[in-house]
Amino acid sequence: MVVDPQNHLKNRLFTNFDTKKLEELTADNLDSFRDQVFIEAENVDLVNELIRFGVINNQISLAGPLSRNLILKTFRYTGTGNNYEDLGIQPGEVWAFNTLSIAEGGSGTATVSFALYDGTDQSFFAVHSTTSQEPVPVSADSMGSPIYITSDFKLNNLVNATGGTHVDVDVTLIRVR
Repeated sequence: MVVDPQNHLKNRLFTNFDTKKLEELTADNLDSFRDQVFIEAENVDLVNELIRFGVINNQISLAGPLSRNLILKTFRYTGTGNNYEDLGIQPGEVWAFNTLSIAEGGSGTATVSFALYDGTDQSFFAVHSTTSQEPVPVSADSMGSPIYITSDFKLNNLVNATGGTHVDVDVTLIRVR
């Protein structure tokens, strides 16, 4: 594809990111660039390009969650207490919890309280107990809906287990921004 040099020089989006591949653009890159753009008639083409770039590299969704961004995280705990998990969420991204499940390893009872933790305070959004060695889903009724998380938070899987050898926690998240 041939790019018109005149338009290429006029478009600040191309100038700003000319050394990056589309797949390397992050939500934070696009957000910081977007924050500098004024809503003026002369910026219409720039805004359209920003939207197209965001959609092409799955940094902007025009219809719900972003495709190819459902992840599964599995954790195994052998003791009780707080377990602050960094989910790898990047600045500018927003993820929603999709499913939660827990399993008790051995013969005992496991309770997991799920919370969002900001480094100082936390807010619990689900609690579930089981004696099953097979994964048991945490129902959407006990979770509330939807639960979003950003890079400012960690997930705290607060485990209280008696009699077993371990507790397994599975979490799926889907990126919505």
